[in-house]
Amino acid sequence: MTKIKTAIILFLLIAFAGVSTANAQDSKPAPSPSDARSALRSQFFEVKHRDPRTMLDVLKLLGSPAGLISANQEFRTITVRDFPENIVVIAEAIRRLDTPEPVRPDMEFRIHVLIASNAPSGQEELPADLRDVVRQLQETLRYKSYAVMASAVHRTKEGGQGVNNKGVAESKLFSINSQGNPIFYDYSIAPISLETSANTPGIIQIGTFRFTMRVPVNVGTQTNYESTGFSTPVTIRVGEKVVVGTTTLGDKGLVIVLIANVSK
Repeated sequence: MTKIKTAIILFLLIAFAGVSTANAQDSKPAPSPSDARSALRSQFFEVKHRDPRTMLDVLKLLGSPAGLISANQEFRTITVRDFPENIVVIAEAIRRLDTPEPVRPDMEFRIHVLIASNAPSGQEELPADLRDVVRQLQETLRYKSYAVMASAVHRTKEGGQGVNNKGVAESKLFSINSQGNPIFYDYSIAPISLETSANTPGIIQIGTFRFTMRVPVNVGTQTNYESTGFSTPVTIRVGEKVVVGTTTLGDKGLVIVLIANVSK
């Protein structure tokens, strides 16, 4: 009987010791926020080829919630404060992202805004690069003559910001009741991409060519401006001339001609 009591006592002592040890381990405090912050490290990276601000959206996904990533455009740097293992991952991402951008070709767009009418022909006054276009227009449209209302040359790069322009035209160019109030026009070309191959000089894709005119219309003693124009995608070969769009104002028409070239 004495041996049995002794065994029971030893068993209880061992069990109690195990529970005490487990409780001691469970009661060990978790790392405090200050301890976590003390593990953070800081490092800055020089960006040589790309805009550091455009890289932030990607790099922020690689950091921890406790970390911080910022970019400085003036010094072209990215500063990272995070755990060391995250900084290693971010450093590798910067190395992969900071590569030279592909060379984008320079593009030149010549835009002519023509007024079409049935007045006597003034074709001799047209620029030389428009005369063949006007001959084709005379064969397809009902107008007899064409004159230049506005011309412009724009230079941009593929994938850039595109082209925007605006101007003012005299209302007397059109048969509208405007009492001398001017006509306002504007146009934009974007986005722009270039497709090239070994067999062709290149094809320029324009997502949207938008042309708008604000025309004064007199109603009684008031002058109201009405908008007219068009918006269309355009595909044009390098060196080609295309009629982008047409619209009418009174008994006259408006024709926009686009000529595109790529610099070597």
